[in-house]
Amino acid sequence: MEEARDHDDGPKQDPESGEESTEICRLISLVWFFGGLCTVIQCHSLAKLIAAFICEDAVWNFPNQCVQVD
Repeated sequence: MEEARDHDDGPKQDPESGEESTEICRLISLVWFFGGLCTVIQCHSLAKLIAAFICEDAVWNFPNQCVQVD
């Protein structure tokens, strides 16, 4: 006669692990957001650096292109 055995189907889920995975997802989202924000800021800074050598007065604004300084 075989004994009934409980099979372990993997790690048991406790209520805290759901909260932890939600918090981890939130933190990963924040990392991606701030990483994207840093990338946008760096691209803007690179554009201003390049425009410093292209614009006549070395001043560039995003919506207005080169700025004339009087």
